Amino acid sequence: MKKMWIIVSLTAVGIICLAVYFYRTLPAGILSPVTISSNNSDVSKTTPAQGNLLTWDDPAGFSFTYPEDLSVNKHAEDNDNYAHVELTNKNHPGGIIVWASDLPKGVTNIANWITKTPSYTTATIIDSTLDKQPAKKILIASPVKKIIVGTISEELLFSIEGTLTDTQYWQNVHNTITTSFKFTPEGNGQQSNTSPNTTSESAADEEETIE
Repeated sequence: MKKMWIIVSLTAVGIICLAVYFYRTLPAGILSPVTISSNNSDVSKTTPAQGNLLTWDDPAGFSFTYPEDLSVNKHAEDNDNYAHVELTNKNHPGGIIVWASDLPKGVTNIANWITKTPSYTTATIIDSTLDKQPAKKILIASPVKKIIVGTISEELLFSIEGTLTDTQYWQNVHNTITTSFKFTPEGNGQQSNTSPNTTSESAADEEETIE
């Protein structure tokens, strides 16, 4: 019986020695833990890619930049407003309109523009700026989700109105337009690519689609 225990013990020791030997002689990394990297392919959905930006310089006295994949319609048929620039994207429902118009009746400043606009009575109103000028940001939840930033300059009402059907995409574009918006009293009505190697194109075209 004692011999059997000795044989079993020697066998166990031998197996352990062989295991240690093979462990030490295996190529490095084979028994190392495997690390799986997470590649989030949906990052672009969280923050829509803007791509190249173009500049719209309007004769009404302002300019802004916008993503090159937008369609731009300046609505030349509109005889009631100084500017009516509509931006859309066939792949993203919703859109943005940049307005320049006479002050509504009874409006003398940005505060009473809010109080005298019935559709803003239930909206969320936030103090903001547009090209360093005091402005109001209006957030409308229903019946259509909208974001509007407006200010008064040179006795004209300038506003950037976003219809947020595709909320994430158009909020991003709206932010691009509002943060780049500049008053240009001597606007030349040119639409130009921000790249110095691209020739300017006239904003006098009825509608321009850039894809």
